Amino acid sequence: MNNISELYEVLLGIEESIEYQDDVIDVLFIQQYNRIIDDIIVLTNDQFFERYKIQNNMIATYSYCFTGCLKKEIIMLIKPLKRYLEKKYISKKISDNQINGLYNSLTDTNLKERCVDLISADNHYDRVFNQATQVLENCIKEKANLTNTKMIGMNLVSKAIHSKLEQTILVFSKDEAEQEAWAALFKGIIGVYRNSTHHGLKFECTREDAIKFCSYVDLLIKELDKCSINESQKK
Repeated sequence: MNNISELYEVLLGIEESIEYQDDVIDVLFIQQYNRIIDDIIVLTNDQFFERYKIQNNMIATYSYCFTGCLKKEIIMLIKPLKRYLEKKYISKKISDNQINGLYNSLTDTNLKERCVDLISADNHYDRVFNQATQVLENCIKEKANLTNTKMIGMNLVSKAIHSKLEQTILVFSKDEAEQEAWAALFKGIIGVYRNSTHHGLKFECTREDAIKFCSYVDLLIKELDKCSINESQKK
């Protein structure tokens, strides 16, 4: 095999098949596993992978003259091996394609400038949610002509996007029920994602989560651009 992704898939297959093996893994299985490591080293020229090989001192003869390696020892090698592969060789390749696609698909300039570089990072993707909701909040404030106020978060959204047509500044629909739904949607986004990422560091998410959320915020900003102004509430 001459493709790191193909070797990675074979490794995943080996990991899956181990689940159905007995407590002692056969020598032939071990040899196959070590050959995969050798192929990975040839492709990457990365000798760090040598540490994930099953060494001879891990192989012993167990009951009924069965020679092999303990299942738990192989699992303890495969899991960090996968993580190293994914972080250094697999995830980066996938994420580059995802990031390029995201950058080209986003229409809001501020989202591009504030979020795409954070998605390129190796971790802490909650920062994408933080910045995306800040961009969204700023768009709401500008559209509702509330830039001179100190309102932020839920107070800002409640003022700008009210569920009642006679009290809202931004009108998404002349239908009362639909307007109420839009108000609930924006309050939910700000309440759940803005507040949790602006006031703490415990929000957990993946790069894929961040990419999806960024795209969704871009969609909401488009909807903001299309909504109308209730002149009776405009200050």
